[in-house]
Amino acid sequence: MIIEATTLILVFNQVREWLNRGDIRKERSTENMKNAINSLNLAALETKAYLTSVEKRNEPQNYEMERNLMQLWIKASADLSKIDSDSTQDLSRRCMLKGNYWADPTDWTNEQIHESNIALTTIIEESKNFHKSEN
Repeated sequence: MIIEATTLILVFNQVREWLNRGDIRKERSTENMKNAINSLNLAALETKAYLTSVEKRNEPQNYEMERNLMQLWIKASADLSKIDSDSTQDLSRRCMLKGNYWADPTDWTNEQIHESNIALTTIIEESKNFHKSEN
């Protein structure tokens, strides 16, 4: 059985394209993880800074900042949702809840925050774990 050169070239090119798609998926996955970590860290640190200013420095509540925090948490949720794992999907869901919290913090009780597992300290700990797993 003799295989023509054009057939071999065609097969070779298809294999190369298939391998390149795998590389692209891997790069996209790595990029998605980096974006998710960055978004999560930014939301967590901005929230921590805001809470410090309100609770420890007795600065007035800033509704514009709370709206910004809502948007940061929703972005973190969206970025996390691009990563295909059960733990990131759960964290994505909780970030969406955190965004909902910042839409109107007065709607939430401490019990609801605890039950939803959206306490800032918990999410900061988890963001550290994601950062470790990415390195």
